Amino acid sequence: MNDSEKKNGPVRPDGMGESREVVPFGARGQGDGMGRMRYRRGMMWSILGGACAPLSAEIAAVLTTYGLSFVNESDDRESVRTAALMAAGAGIVVSILYNPWQIPMSVLIALVCLAMVRMVYGRQVTVGRVSLAIIAATLVVLASDSAAAALNGTSVPAAFDEVLRQMGASYGGSMNLTMSSQVEVARKLVASYWPLAYLCAAGAIVLFAHWGTKLAARSMNVSLPVGRLSSYDAPRWMGIVFVLSAAAAVAPRYLTDLNPLVGFVGTNVLVAARVALSLQGMALIAWFLERRGFDPFTRALAVMVAVWLEWSFAVVGIVGLVDLLANFRGLGRGRRGRESGPREKSKESA
Repeated sequence: MNDSEKKNGPVRPDGMGESREVVPFGARGQGDGMGRMRYRRGMMWSILGGACAPLSAEIAAVLTTYGLSFVNESDDRESVRTAALMAAGAGIVVSILYNPWQIPMSVLIALVCLAMVRMVYGRQVTVGRVSLAIIAATLVVLASDSAAAALNGTSVPAAFDEVLRQMGASYGGSMNLTMSSQVEVARKLVASYWPLAYLCAAGAIVLFAHWGTKLAARSMNVSLPVGRLSSYDAPRWMGIVFVLSAAAAVAPRYLTDLNPLVGFVGTNVLVAARVALSLQGMALIAWFLERRGFDPFTRALAVMVAVWLEWSFAVVGIVGLVDLLANFRGLGRGRRGRESGPREKSKESA
């Protein structure tokens, strides 16, 4: 030990200071070569995902959010909007070469992916925001297809019916009476519920986009909150939508002078609201079984039974509506409360 060590103590090795720096969420890799590598990798995947948009919306959503997530966690995280713009541009170019009617879809996917990355990495994901994203995407896709159908001298419902008619004609005389009746039932269902096809497509885009952010976070070793069914909490306005849509769905039966479009819209919105409230009821069931210490298999079995009950008797959605009003799980509702999940009493206060 030299004189300096005797007087001042041991010499610290290089790289060790008086205190450790705490790296905030979302800042990993910034200021070093890792951040630059994430930026380049993210740009590449974003452009590739955008180019896939005219071919497969789901694959494009996964790849685009995967790439945007890397850009968001790079040295230049503000360039995530530029990456989304490049993804949309790649989709537009491919759409012009492949199918120009896919241009709105390419732009929509880029916007949805950008919004999803902002929400997930900003820890601002709520069921209400995801629901609004799905509704907005549904309306954009529906408006785009309606415009395309109008320019071709037809309509979206007529296009659906034409597809089913061609399917029936392709069988020709080989169709028996049972198959003919099934095709006719399918045509009636499509005529009544064809908007739900757009809702499902938009929901798939949003969910696949969310999955892309999770895959990217795992690749970057970034910790994100893990959602559970027992923490699901539908927005409170969903209860209002459910009541109003139910009233609109049954109104034409009693008000004969009412425009049939009111019942048509009400029926479709009611089905969508039932799904959201059914998930609320299943979340309450899962939460109750977790509190009672049931194993995952039992909880999964209970959820499957709940799906059957909702399909047959529509009771789980009513349970969800009651939970939405009564808040049996003690959820701290609000921006932070929805992310934190059910409040649990601490051991000290028990």
